[in-house]
Amino acid sequence: MENSFVLSLYELLLYLIPGIMIILLLFIILKDKFNLLKKLIEKQTTLVMILTFSFFVGVINHEFTSTFFSFSQGIFGVSRLNKITNEFSNINNVKVKIYKNLGDTTKYKVINKIPVLKQDTINSLNNLYIYRYASTVVNEKSKGEKDRINRLLALSLFSRNSVIPLFLLFSYLYWTNKNKIKKWYYNLFIFGGFISIEILLLKAYDDYLIANMLAVLRTFVMIE
Repeated sequence: MENSFVLSLYELLLYLIPGIMIILLLFIILKDKFNLLKKLIEKQTTLVMILTFSFFVGVINHEFTSTFFSFSQGIFGVSRLNKITNEFSNINNVKVKIYKNLGDTTKYKVINKIPVLKQDTINSLNNLYIYRYASTVVNEKSKGEKDRINRLLALSLFSRNSVIPLFLLFSYLYWTNKNKIKKWYYNLFIFGGFISIEILLLKAYDDYLIANMLAVLRTFVMIE
């Protein structure tokens, strides 16, 4: 039951809620032509279909957002994963432990009963591989930290996946109702509020992602 809850929360935050934002935008755009809201009320099966379609749209949004952010990181600098991994104080211990688990004794040496990474193998492991390997071990052996780490990742990706759907929804609502807003400071307040929400989402994505990566690496080091 515990693992099922974590998986459900993960899928709910990553796919369903952002997908519902996009479907809501389609409802607003198409409601006059196709009367979708009326059908939603009249037919019970419509709700199930909408939730299923929202989940599917959320998966597409997740893949698109992931590609977009990866492309942006490639343009503007090093990825957050590389930065965190390179700055993690015990990263060499993490690499030694990975090699020990894999049974590769050629990558490290033992000095005073302490395994030390050989100089020519310091950069031999890809940072993404390190993170994924550590995550797998932590999920298998540290049940206490598993749920917390998964929730941090889910909250991070939910914040990221909500940026584009929320932007599309707000842009359409604002564009179709801008003539109703007469005062310039109302426009400024609405626009400023929206930009603040988008910035907070991006900050939450970054903060939760850093917390997740550090938690994975620290837990992996402590696991015997």
